[in-house]
Amino acid sequence: MDTVVFKPSIVETWLDLLQEAQNDTAHELDQDVLSYLVLLLIRFTDDPALATSVLALEYLQSQHLEGRLQRHCLREVGDKCLLYSGLFPKRARRRRVRVSYYVDLGRSAYQSLAEGIGRDGGLTYGQLA
Repeated sequence: MDTVVFKPSIVETWLDLLQEAQNDTAHELDQDVLSYLVLLLIRFTDDPALATSVLALEYLQSQHLEGRLQRHCLREVGDKCLLYSGLFPKRARRRRVRVSYYVDLGRSAYQSLAEGIGRDGGLTYGQLA
């Protein structure tokens, strides 16, 4: 991935980048996971609040919530951890934590989310975990 070729839409751009990553790693993503990742990347493309997140605190706060609010908070933590570990690994080093910190925290958030939603609805989150 030496250069990024921007497509007419942001969806096409992110989809192409994810497909290129799949080819480079020889790891094929499930269509639901691929779609989820494209939407996640679009959602955070212009979100400066991502940089100010304290993910461990957000995760702990989610444990005191219930229902839809808890699921939303867990999804946010999992998504942000995925972005940090995948796109911004140097940020972890600057914060004096390992990338595995974000991976483990994100997995925990997605796993809790998958278990809370149940078998059918939580499948994508289980795969992300």
